[in-house]
Amino acid sequence: MVYIFGQVDQTDERGCRTCVNIVVVWRLA
Repeated sequence: MVYIFGQVDQTDERGCRTCVNIVVVWRLA
């Protein structure tokens, strides 16, 4: 699921980069 971090930059356009980071942590957890 590490590849999600690469998409974080694209999600920044929505301004929900933080939301994605939280989801990534939940996936890793």
